[in-house]
Amino acid sequence: MYNSRVRKFIVFFSFLVLFLVQTPQKVLAAVSCSFGSGGSSGLGVEIPDYTDGTSHTVSFDMSNYDQEEKYVLYVGENSGGTLLGDIKSEPFTLGENKTFSNKNGVVTVQGSKVTWKITNKTALSPKPAGNKTNYVKIYENRPITGVWNYICTAGSFEVTHDPDPNVETDCEIYVWQEKNGKRCGASGCLVAGGVTTYIEAKNIKLNDQLLDKKKVIFEIGSNKLGDVVADKSVDIRNGAGKTDFPAQATGTHTVLIKSSSPNIQTLCPKVAFEINDTCGDLCSPVTNIYDSGDADQPLFELCNQVTEADQEKCLECIDKPGVWTAIGCIPTDPQGIIKTMVQLGLSIGGGLTLLLILVGAFRFSVSSGDSKQVEEAKEQITSAVIGLLFIIFSITLLRFIGVQFLQIPGFGGS
Repeated sequence: MYNSRVRKFIVFFSFLVLFLVQTPQKVLAAVSCSFGSGGSSGLGVEIPDYTDGTSHTVSFDMSNYDQEEKYVLYVGENSGGTLLGDIKSEPFTLGENKTFSNKNGVVTVQGSKVTWKITNKTALSPKPAGNKTNYVKIYENRPITGVWNYICTAGSFEVTHDPDPNVETDCEIYVWQEKNGKRCGASGCLVAGGVTTYIEAKNIKLNDQLLDKKKVIFEIGSNKLGDVVADKSVDIRNGAGKTDFPAQATGTHTVLIKSSSPNIQTLCPKVAFEINDTCGDLCSPVTNIYDSGDADQPLFELCNQVTEADQEKCLECIDKPGVWTAIGCIPTDPQGIIKTMVQLGLSIGGGLTLLLILVGAFRFSVSSGDSKQVEEAKEQITSAVIGLLFIIFSITLLRFIGVQFLQIPGFGGS
């Protein structure tokens, strides 16, 4: 009897784990907003890279929406209703002439017309490796629960990454880490985990003259830790300078070199390099990153070690970015991680469920009329069915809690 209870608990726990990884596989789908006759503006356009004082203004006619409710605007890279570090406006109410402001910008309400002047640097900056699409979304406050409820996506605007033609492009930037007494360059493999990473710049000019005995700023960015992770003040001698930083996170990193205040100018345009999970003893020569175009980049060493059939998949995985493993590509973005957990959990849970049912059926078939074994086999199969029913009837409840109260990214229906 005791063993029977243990088996029931194991079956129940297995189905519970399967359910928890299965639930986050859907997100709130993007729904287009319905605006009044005034329409919208500031959407479907391209804007240049962020510079000091840059802003972008979007506006819409919200006469089709409840004039007594409270709203908030979000801007982020996901088009649907999930909130993954999105940037939001100050809450506002329609039907009155007021201005609402916070660190991300200023919302002006004139009757049903809403104008949001976005000033947040992250929202107005492109990705390290290229352009970025930002989606503007509208949320409504539910008066009873106080939860912000996704209504619709107003549209998007694209932040472009075009280097200033007046900026000198003959800079040279070298990035490396030291391994076993050797310098290993960014054209191969650099590793995360707090490893000291060196950045050296040469041929830095201002007005066609090499800088000498001046201080400049090395602005180091990371797509995992935020827009800027370090501002290094560096002494320049005869157009050259050097600094270092601890590479904490994996993913794309950038270097931008600019002059110090009060007259800030870009001296060397932003350039990107990658930090990886592991590198082992792999080491590549230190080369000028500006000369490392895609056509000249060597294959990532890890992908050279897989079979030819998987090599292309490995390279695509790293470009996502992701981590190539024995079970395939594991993306490093939140939605990708959730999807991978779901697929892995379904595979394990499905196999476990099938195994339990087969074992129960086998025990039943070989029981030879033994009432005790027949009863235990029936209980095992019944427990599996009960666990399945528990998952089915609890999905609605958990999704309601995850979306309406906890606002967990990825919980929700279409």
